Amino acid sequence: MWSLLSILLSLSLLSSTTSALNCSIPPVYVDIHDRDVHGTGVQQYGSFLGMGTPAQNLSLWPSLTQNETSVAADQFCENSSLPNCRDNSGGIVDLSQSASWQPDSDYQSADVNDTAFTQFVGGNDVLVMYTHYFRTAPAWQTLLPNMSFTMATAGSQNPGILGMGQTSTILQHLYEAGMIAGHTYSLYIGNSFKRAGGMAIGSNTFGGYDPRRFEGEVHNYSMQLDGAGAANPLRVRVRDIVLDEPTGFTRNVSLLNRTVFPNLTEQLASDGFDARITTDQFPFKLPRQIVRNYKRQLGAVPSTYADRSLQLTKPFNGTMTIVLDDGFRVTMPPEMMFNVSGISPVEDEDDDDDGFLLGSAWLTQVYLMLDYENWSFHLAQAIPIPQFNQPTTWCPRTVPQPAVQHSNGGGGFARNGLIGAVLGGVIGGLALIALAFLLYTWWARRQLMKAERRLSNDTIEMAKANFEQVPSPRQDFQVQQRRMVSIAGAAKGAVASDVSPHDNEASSFSLVEILATVALVWYVAVVVVCTVGYTQLRRWYSSPRPPAYCLTQLPRDEIPHVTIIRPVKGLEPSLYDCLAATFRQTYPLQKLTIYFCVSSREDPAYPTLQRLVEDFPAFDAKILIETDDPLLNGEQDGSRPPIGPNPKIRNMSRAYREAKSDIVWILDCNVWVAPGVCGRMVDTLCGYGGRKKNKFVHQLPLVVDTDTAPHGDESQGLLSGERSGSASTSTAIYPPTRKHRIWNLGGGRLEELFMSSSHAKFYTAINTVLVAPCIVGKSNMFRRSHLNALTGPLPTHAEGIDFFSENICEDHLIGDRLWKQQIPAEKQGEKWGKHAMCFGDVAIQPMSGMSVREYVARRVRWLRVRKFTVTLATLVEPGTEAFLCSFYAAFAVTTLPYFRDTLGIPQTWTAFWMFWLLNVAVWCVVDWTLYRKLHSAHSIDVDENTPPFARPPKTANGTRRPFGDWFLAWLGREALAWPIWAWAVYGGVTVTWRGKRFWVGLDMKVHEIKNGDDGAEGGKARRD
Repeated sequence: MWSLLSILLSLSLLSSTTSALNCSIPPVYVDIHDRDVHGTGVQQYGSFLGMGTPAQNLSLWPSLTQNETSVAADQFCENSSLPNCRDNSGGIVDLSQSASWQPDSDYQSADVNDTAFTQFVGGNDVLVMYTHYFRTAPAWQTLLPNMSFTMATAGSQNPGILGMGQTSTILQHLYEAGMIAGHTYSLYIGNSFKRAGGMAIGSNTFGGYDPRRFEGEVHNYSMQLDGAGAANPLRVRVRDIVLDEPTGFTRNVSLLNRTVFPNLTEQLASDGFDARITTDQFPFKLPRQIVRNYKRQLGAVPSTYADRSLQLTKPFNGTMTIVLDDGFRVTMPPEMMFNVSGISPVEDEDDDDDGFLLGSAWLTQVYLMLDYENWSFHLAQAIPIPQFNQPTTWCPRTVPQPAVQHSNGGGGFARNGLIGAVLGGVIGGLALIALAFLLYTWWARRQLMKAERRLSNDTIEMAKANFEQVPSPRQDFQVQQRRMVSIAGAAKGAVASDVSPHDNEASSFSLVEILATVALVWYVAVVVVCTVGYTQLRRWYSSPRPPAYCLTQLPRDEIPHVTIIRPVKGLEPSLYDCLAATFRQTYPLQKLTIYFCVSSREDPAYPTLQRLVEDFPAFDAKILIETDDPLLNGEQDGSRPPIGPNPKIRNMSRAYREAKSDIVWILDCNVWVAPGVCGRMVDTLCGYGGRKKNKFVHQLPLVVDTDTAPHGDESQGLLSGERSGSASTSTAIYPPTRKHRIWNLGGGRLEELFMSSSHAKFYTAINTVLVAPCIVGKSNMFRRSHLNALTGPLPTHAEGIDFFSENICEDHLIGDRLWKQQIPAEKQGEKWGKHAMCFGDVAIQPMSGMSVREYVARRVRWLRVRKFTVTLATLVEPGTEAFLCSFYAAFAVTTLPYFRDTLGIPQTWTAFWMFWLLNVAVWCVVDWTLYRKLHSAHSIDVDENTPPFARPPKTANGTRRPFGDWFLAWLGREALAWPIWAWAVYGGVTVTWRGKRFWVGLDMKVHEIKNGDDGAEGGKARRD
């Protein structure tokens, strides 16, 4: 890092560019309700559409399996066995009346094998999409020319279908016409159709969703695109079905409870069953055993309904709740369970005990969102009748979020947790503090003016009386005059000493004002830097990044090969998940080589590495053991310089030398990255997509304290060489008391808070203005050819990463050399970026059971290494923290005459501490909002393999920690900042790293302490 003052001077060079995204395209919103349709005399329920010129009204039913939009041609009912054909077809279109109809003799439907009609023709015409934003106002209309239609001419079922399957033609036409942002679609089916018997109308949102149509947590799922899911990929697992009639005999009865229903198989009772979401039928299709339990419990019998719904023989004023495997619950209301005819929404059993379905009855309570570009779908609790509609663009590969719902009775706070009350209290408190400060300033200024006037008058009177008491000869007049001036000066000095916190001599005022000016400049510089960092973080970490350019635009053979090096030592929290993320990259596996580097086969992590290689046999993956490296075990030929003591370099040395590609990605074993990160880092490094090529690419690091739980089988920390078989004693058990628990497990919270507040702001800001290298060695990508060219060969140093084997901060030094020195291509006149941060992506480190002592030791190690590498930045670092920086600001404001004379701020200790407190409070609020943003996981493409620590928090207020817990950790971190810094800078040069102790020299080289005392940190788990 550079001096932050130099960053302020370089901000004038910063230019922000924004790109126009497709995500700015508004969605197309179409109502679903009863309406008059062409060719029939009754209203029909469906999507509010029209076809042709002039438009012929249609009411099409959305299908999640059919892809084509199909309509009944005028001869359909003459060749159809559909009962009451004209009143159930969704509209009859007379093609001869449309001037824009264009038949297509080569037309081939994507649904040839799945349609319910046997004869059809195809062609193109204008599609008219209607929207009633306000029911009493005329409908808005959107025209889509050249839309493809399947015109049914014969068949047995309703052809009026809006095809919204996985290759939906209407989504494709809308996207190609630039009318929607992507292949996304949201549906609320409504419940005002005849079978449902409700009053809520539905809605289609093409390329978007309606955030006011659902509430609560959004549940995320992946589509099943092969096998049985080819036609309907919307599969979920049903864990339980519960009947509940509070006023009857059926009280909270689970239909999957084997104790109540012995006919259930053990597997069905324990595992539940898979079902698919569909609009093609209304009732639920459930396993035969569950249907029998339903009939037995409610006295249900077969009905005469065509959809084979069961009929209840006795009234049922209860509900049925469907519970999915991830906890999503959908409750069918009493009016749906027992309608006026006694019909319930469950299909009778049949011989086909397979293909279970959650039909339109279930969708009357659910808001469904489909992302066909990410092959994912999302479910949320529907709001049947919202206050108003608010269609919003849905950018692919993001997770929709509900709007904040307001209520008159305060129920919103109860649903959303106390975060609204907390933030409201903080903001209101800040306003009261500001108001009190202004009132006090006004009062103090008036008191000061009164005191000066009073003392001035008293001084004159006192001097006059003193002058007149004793008659003085003329020659003593000057003596008396000097006495009067002296008395007046003394009185004025008394006033100043009474109101000023600075009891200084007049001759020293200029020095104090100079110091205050420096403090003010520093404060402004820090605020500007924090603003840059905060703005960039809000900008880039609010939604997932798009797929990599190299994966979507380049031919497969032109995609660069990448060698991934993962140094491993000991067991870490969620080690398997972190390392498995390497194999789950969307990068082509033929273009990846993966090296796991471990010190010996006795390392506790070695079995986990073997398991990973076995679990992913298709990859070019290999375990490299340090003790087997001939260069390190004495078998070298002597022509290569020896490798220094840096344990991480020694661990990775062989992997780097044997890398199969020029591009290497060094990724610490204890971090997890999202699937698309490798491709986006390659884009940034190679300059794909019209960007500048860069020499070095890295990511923002983030820490998640996994609930301060003890280490599991794969989370014992990296252990010392002397105690490689046991975990840190400070994390082996839960502490018995709250005090001991905070002391022994609270370090993770402090580290989590530091990395997502102060560190994140400055790290992002410096990597935005790019005035100096600022990196953390969690996830770094560069080219071997570049580093080798800048490091050797030299007689006394090996090339590549081995060049830095005598230093402990190899990640910073590698980046620093690539930053400061020109590669051969630059010397020939090519333009290269020095460093680039892969904005939007994070390297997440799960942390478990770190004590406060271990946190302090970790921060001390960082600072002791940095004080020799970036000395100036390390020396001024305390001034960037909230407490000391606010102290600088308060000192400047209550010292400089400008603030007193212009703003009326008194130069008193009361004003000083009030201004300091106000700054600290604002700083706290900013850090809280930043913490919420970074830990919301909004920038992560969540899938079924995403570990819990990288998923959005599943809490009522949407935060990983309650504000109270977070605030205590924030106070603790800020209070410890200066003592840690002072101990690190002035308390010595020894550090403990990877189970070994070193001392750091002024030349930035490290020297291992082999025979000394292991010290207090010996045997503790590594946390870097």
